[in-house]
Amino acid sequence: GRLAKALAEAEEALRLQPNLGEGRLALAHYYYWGVNDLDRALAELARAGELIPNSADVWSMRASLYRRQGKIRERIAALQQAEILDPSNTKNRADLGGAFFLVRNWAEGIRTRSRIRAELPDPKPFPWGITVADFRRTGVLDPLKKLIAEVPPGEGPEELTTLRWGRYHVAMLERNYAAAERFLREIPAGETGQSKLMAEAFLEVARGADPAVAERALVKARQEIEKLLADDSADPLLQVNLGLIDAFRGRKEDAIREGRRAVELRDDPLEKNDASAALALIYARTGESDEAIKLIEKLLTLPATMGTYPIFTMAQADLKWRWVWDPLRSDARFQKILEEPEPKTI
Repeated sequence: GRLAKALAEAEEALRLQPNLGEGRLALAHYYYWGVNDLDRALAELARAGELIPNSADVWSMRASLYRRQGKIRERIAALQQAEILDPSNTKNRADLGGAFFLVRNWAEGIRTRSRIRAELPDPKPFPWGITVADFRRTGVLDPLKKLIAEVPPGEGPEELTTLRWGRYHVAMLERNYAAAERFLREIPAGETGQSKLMAEAFLEVARGADPAVAERALVKARQEIEKLLADDSADPLLQVNLGLIDAFRGRKEDAIREGRRAVELRDDPLEKNDASAALALIYARTGESDEAIKLIEKLLTLPATMGTYPIFTMAQADLKWRWVWDPLRSDARFQKILEEPEPKTI
């Protein structure tokens, strides 16, 4: 297939020209993206770096490997170097903005992403990610409310999807469950982004629906996740949803077991931190406040993917606003976490 062809072409190029840096870089891509061999990819990349030290592509490839190793400070430095070498490459700059978000440097992430946005022609894309980052920077909902109230849907279906989900999420943050239900109804079943069944189930729990109604919705969502997990290409983080659903169903032992298993299954450091954040929420929902708070304190200092949708995203503003953390609200230790400035990410 295409992989074998890519390998053959890189090897042939190096046979003809053994010191071809681009050939080494192509091999690094093959080993990393193609066959997931991190060690071989690192070795080829080191060789490419010696041969073509001023290649922006070498630096952006380094950044990819650093992310995988959880070395986010090094990732940021590599992307900054790539940007210096190739200022016109907006992908590197977008990745740099995202890397700042991984370590909760909201201001720099917003600045970097806003610069790209300023250079784009009109109509500009829906600035959902930038505005969510601003909410996390300030802990204030107003910019998000303004965005979803004023911004007309963009040209493409992707923009409309983001707007629909955005309206639902802001309503949930405000605990306006009637509005959340209305916005959820506008989202077509099977629309990408996330599971509508899970959103419906969590809405039932949030608004204190009849236990039998909530249980039915949660079981339906769980069946959907199980079906997705049966496919090998499924997002590995789906596993945490089983634990969350079981926690909301009051199945404490099952929930904690699923949550811990999801953490153990992850070898990517960022994914492990995300799974651990879900585990902290599972602890919070199953009466294990000590475990939850211990984990939250640790995770607030570690990098994480900072998705805009997951209910367990480990940012201080999310802890402050999201209904899911209510079991901890009366705990003095949790109140202290919310009152102090957001800790620095290590």
